[in-house]
Amino acid sequence: ANGWHSVAPGAYNKKAGIFEDELIEFVKDSQPDEWKKLVTRHGGEGNARTKFLKVVTDALDHRGTISVLRSPVKDSGVTIRLCYFKPASDLNDQQLQRYSANRLGVTRQLHHSEARPHDSLDMTLSVNGIPVGTAELKNPLTGQGIDHAKDQYRRDRNPHDLIFSKRALVHFAVDPHHVAMTTQLAGEQTRFLPF
Repeated sequence: ANGWHSVAPGAYNKKAGIFEDELIEFVKDSQPDEWKKLVTRHGGEGNARTKFLKVVTDALDHRGTISVLRSPVKDSGVTIRLCYFKPASDLNDQQLQRYSANRLGVTRQLHHSEARPHDSLDMTLSVNGIPVGTAELKNPLTGQGIDHAKDQYRRDRNPHDLIFSKRALVHFAVDPHHVAMTTQLAGEQTRFLPF
């Protein structure tokens, strides 16, 4: 209802730490001319996809998620934005169209780790294929609450997994009555704040 759509967990590339198809579809929808230039310069759709995804993952690894979402990346002289923020006014139709092209994704039970393939997150939120938030959801009816979710992040999640170390910006521990958040997993030293 608020513009979020379901993204299949199988669409996640564990090695790259992104939902590749979501990212490519966003670029094609929001910046078709720039995508055509990349296809031409790289000698075809497949090469453009592979090389552009490498540029994006390198940028995420070196600059960080916030920087990549705020500032464009360059591939073969072509400048590509990976997110459009809401324009201050609705006078510019192109900016409004680009903003509406953002792909907000929700993924349930995401198996995110190459090293520990059985680990899964209850919920992952992504913007244009880039994970920005994770959540562990608990229900008192099953005997679990927010403290169980916090413990799960502290004890059962490897802070060095790509999604925690270089992709998602925030991690939520959630039950029906409380929400807590952290921006960095640090094992037993992970600190949560009320949200």
